[in-house]
Amino acid sequence: MKISKFIKNNYKFLIGVIVGLLLSGTGVYAANTIYSKNVTYDNSNSGLSATNVQDALDETYSKCIPPSSTDKIINLYNDGSSINTVHIGGDTSNPQVKLNATQGIMLDNNGDYRYYGADPNNYVSFNGETWRIIGAFNNVDDGTGTKETRLKIIRDESIGDYSWDSSESTINSGYGVNDWSKGDDGACPRATTWTGKIGIIYPSDYVYATDLSLCIEVGTNYDESICRTNNWMPEDQWTIMPSSSMKSLVFRISSSGEIYYSSFFLENTYQTYYEIYPVLYLKSSITITGGFGTSSDPYTLG
Repeated sequence: MKISKFIKNNYKFLIGVIVGLLLSGTGVYAANTIYSKNVTYDNSNSGLSATNVQDALDETYSKCIPPSSTDKIINLYNDGSSINTVHIGGDTSNPQVKLNATQGIMLDNNGDYRYYGADPNNYVSFNGETWRIIGAFNNVDDGTGTKETRLKIIRDESIGDYSWDSSESTINSGYGVNDWSKGDDGACPRATTWTGKIGIIYPSDYVYATDLSLCIEVGTNYDESICRTNNWMPEDQWTIMPSSSMKSLVFRISSSGEIYYSSFFLENTYQTYYEIYPVLYLKSSITITGGFGTSSDPYTLG
């Protein structure tokens, strides 16, 4: 194409560039005003839904923002994989749960999302250590009455063996009391809530961590081989749940995977010790910034 023809066809553009250079004062970088018109954005191969450039840029930008930690888990559950609905314990009179076997994520009967199975990709780096994601839980109270959806995680390794209670020998005739909010007396009934920064698991956390399409036990009988080998959560640990009838009993997970009441003082002579795996909720603002959730490449948080 001749240069004269090019100038004729693009004179508006060139005039804009020249004006911009004159106004910029530098003559180097910027054309402040150029000829423009509405542009149709062809998104046929982009994976975006926008129909114009500005919307496309906005949509692309929004995709670059890491999802919240809870949204990440919920999105994985809703990834398009087939969902298998089962009844707890294999009994149709029991509540249903929905399982995404591809991701190893369950939607339980309370509307919470939980990792389940033998070894799901729920590893996460936290505090310079490896933890694992129990799930994304709704209506978690932060202690002030504010309820949010938050990620619940558990340390991958135990911090050691501890007694559930270490009350003075004068408390409950030396047998201690299973109420952390009243560690200095033996009052009944025990509190149904406890507010703190770090706790330990509920029995239900252990139960829901098993593949309920394979384990059809109910109640506390999760010591069957098929239940234990398809449950990623460690055994032989205390839970946070006390007995409602006896002050010195709390639930624990036995070394065989059974869930039952255990005393933390035996015969008023010595304390019983079991593993402690710290559990906590992350702030709702925390995002997952990288990683794939595997043991070799855990999720990273931001």
